[in-house]
Amino acid sequence: MGGMIVQDLSYRHSSLVKSVIISNSTLYLQSCFHYYLLAQLHMLKTNAEKSAIVKASCSWLFSFQFLSQEGVLEQLIEDELNNPYPFTIPANEAQLAALASFDSRGWAKNINVKTLVIGSDQDLIFNEASIKEVAKHIPKAQYYCFDNCGHLPQIEYPQQFAKIVSQFISCI
Repeated sequence: MGGMIVQDLSYRHSSLVKSVIISNSTLYLQSCFHYYLLAQLHMLKTNAEKSAIVKASCSWLFSFQFLSQEGVLEQLIEDELNNPYPFTIPANEAQLAALASFDSRGWAKNINVKTLVIGSDQDLIFNEASIKEVAKHIPKAQYYCFDNCGHLPQIEYPQQFAKIVSQFISCI
């Protein structure tokens, strides 16, 4: 959702924006993830076991390769169970409404700042083709793709992600 927010900010308040990094985002919600969010909301409302919700979310967020590493899924579940700011039902409803109503196809071409669009080849939330579309719509955008990676390259490949972002920032 952050990529959608930064698109909107860059368009509506361009004078405040020098450059943009958009990671694993899209121009509009066009994936089955919408159905998962509806199911997640239902799970939250019916008090489903929190660890089961986290496991289901992780299957969308991360690559199989990453989740298959020993202890990774267990650590992600533990981290979320100990999160002092858990994802609430109202937050889930608000995120779902915001995602469902977002569509930058008509105005992304007006984002006129240097932009780095980051994607991942195994992102199940926003597939690589839809992420590439963001870069195609923004005139000064360049695209970088993480291989063997899900929706969150900053977690799966933190050093490489930091390097790509640092290189982009250093060229501004």
